[in-house]
Amino acid sequence: MIQAKLVTCTVLMLALGGCGMQATSGLAWTRHHSTPTLTVAAASMGYRQSRGVVGMRVGMDIDKALVPKNGIVHGGYDCRLGPGWFVFEPGFDLGLGGPIESAYDSVGAYLGASATARVRLAGVNDNDPAFNVVAPIGEVVLTGRGGGWMPPEDAASARLVGEWSAELGVRFSLGSDLVTAAQGKVRPPVEGHDSKPARAP
Repeated sequence: MIQAKLVTCTVLMLALGGCGMQATSGLAWTRHHSTPTLTVAAASMGYRQSRGVVGMRVGMDIDKALVPKNGIVHGGYDCRLGPGWFVFEPGFDLGLGGPIESAYDSVGAYLGASATARVRLAGVNDNDPAFNVVAPIGEVVLTGRGGGWMPPEDAASARLVGEWSAELGVRFSLGSDLVTAAQGKVRPPVEGHDSKPARAP
């Protein structure tokens, strides 16, 4: 069920100009406990330009058979600080489920913030002038998040549970110039001049 939703989101986000699938692993801290975690995520991307992005991720406890503990929707902004090789993406999170350390008997709610740094290791350099129908990109990612879980009504404690995590992993992305405003960095023709578009230097 979760896998099918991730695939559907990936197809939709590729139609918006680009998307990425990533897997990260690290530690999640809740109160005085740390838990090894695995997170699988799908998100849109700012292909060739900085822009707003959306995505979703699923968090799992590595020590407990990788059973999904929560699902989080993310909204942020891809900041291309090093065009072609480095992207920093901060944003906000809204989720359902429970902390990685322990699951509620029913569903709790999450509100927090997260940030991801991505460094391109392989694939198409999206800063090079070219019209790419499909552009594969491989990146290493470092992500951190923090927020609070609001327990459900039937929880033993009504106290807000804070959770933080730091994770390292890899991301595989597919970009496309089919619907991007950059269009391979081809300048539009200027009225009254040559109608043929000229490539940016």
